[in-house]
Amino acid sequence: MSLKVETSLILDQLIENLKHLTLDEDIEKTTFSFKKSFSSPSWDFAGYKEYAPGDDAKKIDWKASLRTKKTLIKEYAEIQTLNVIFLLDISESMTLGTREKRKCDFAAEVIATLSYSILKAKGEVKLALFNEMLITPITVINELSQFSQITKQLLKEEIKGGQADLQTAVNLLRPHLKKGTFLFLISDFLNLKDDWEESIYALSSQVFLIGVMIRDIIDHTLPSRIYKVVIGKPSSPDRFIFNVHKYKKKYEQAAREQEQEVQNLFHKSGADIFRLENNEPYLNLCIDWLKRRR
Repeated sequence: MSLKVETSLILDQLIENLKHLTLDEDIEKTTFSFKKSFSSPSWDFAGYKEYAPGDDAKKIDWKASLRTKKTLIKEYAEIQTLNVIFLLDISESMTLGTREKRKCDFAAEVIATLSYSILKAKGEVKLALFNEMLITPITVINELSQFSQITKQLLKEEIKGGQADLQTAVNLLRPHLKKGTFLFLISDFLNLKDDWEESIYALSSQVFLIGVMIRDIIDHTLPSRIYKVVIGKPSSPDRFIFNVHKYKKKYEQAAREQEQEVQNLFHKSGADIFRLENNEPYLNLCIDWLKRRR
């Protein structure tokens, strides 16, 4: 099966999954949670009302009052605006997956579902993908009818791989980092260049930053029934034999410490972070997280 045909089938399946979700009350809960958790209020003039005791005198419109010979105050209606950027790591480690879905495929599903909810909430979605660089052009959509642009970008196989250079991506993304924007940084945080920590502090000072850590079971534990494995990178012919039982405990301890370091960094910078396994039913987890942060 060609990559083009396979990608088309994945896209069809993804859209079918999302159509099913729209019939379920959970997607409505997600949309409501986004509005409550992320919307930044703005105000639009809605009309006049006659001044009554207890009203704010500062809102009196004296020109309108003179015209009508009544004391009128301005009324405003709140407009909820929701601007979200998804910054997705598509480096080599994100293409790993020992379960049904690779981490990058699972992340794509999460982004597609959340994007759908945001668009239903009348928000704007920007999608940026990065590895050694920021993949351009950045996808910007604010209508539900444009939703397929998100899914098509997420499923491009030819751009995936390499190492993740977060600092370069953030520098190129800077024109889009406006006050009040919410940025979801989605990564396994395993293949980032050494200077990535500085970018977390930089992002936290400019936008509302939320980290989404995507992990596969192999990222934090080794199989118990296998004694030795051959390890190598897809991009390199080099291979070596790894004694699983000898290093299993050390590997798992190092994995726990690395995860904790990432979470501590986000919290220290004032950002938020939550963790998803690539076989989890993520929708309810996302809804629960949104409820907790309200």
